[in-house]
Amino acid sequence: MNNFIIKHTALVILACVLAISCVPKRKYLETDAARIKCLQTIAVMTQEVSVMKEKVEDLKKEFNTIQNELRLSNARKDTYIDSLSKKMVGLSSDISKKDESHNDQLFLLQSEKLQLNSTITQNQSTIKELSGKITVQESEIAKINQEKITLKFDMSNQIEDLKSKNSTILALQEQLKQLQTEMEKYKKENVSLKKKITAATNSNKKPANKP
Repeated sequence: MNNFIIKHTALVILACVLAISCVPKRKYLETDAARIKCLQTIAVMTQEVSVMKEKVEDLKKEFNTIQNELRLSNARKDTYIDSLSKKMVGLSSDISKKDESHNDQLFLLQSEKLQLNSTITQNQSTIKELSGKITVQESEIAKINQEKITLKFDMSNQIEDLKSKNSTILALQEQLKQLQTEMEKYKKENVSLKKKITAATNSNKKPANKP
């Protein structure tokens, strides 16, 4: 990458020199401007090369750091594997000893199993009797539960019937209030009408004025 940039820079410089030598004097100012532009381009490219070198150095440092960490990690893993291998050897020895102890315990357990089987056989007849009694009790409980369900259903129906009757009573009471209100209104109107009739009757009974 660096060689490519150096070659490119050299070609730019050579082109600038050739351009300066081949141009007539009347284009000196244009040539000088081109030369300045070439120098500026060279300065920018030189700066970019410097930045790229720094990035390459940083990448090298990062690579070395990662490589060292990997080496340390591998060393730790090797140590851990050795430790596990030693533990496995110790466990194998312990397992062999426990196998012998387990054989003795197995013999004792088999003897206990025979005794338990005998006890279980004796208890099975008792279990059968208890199972029969439980079946009878379960049947009785089922009957009681069915009766409870029937009672709950009847109670629910009665409650719904009472609610319906209460609603009807409330509606009738509301209608009664409305009727009473209308009756009071009619009474007041009747009294007012009677007063008007009486007044009209009295007015008709008065003697007419003589001419």
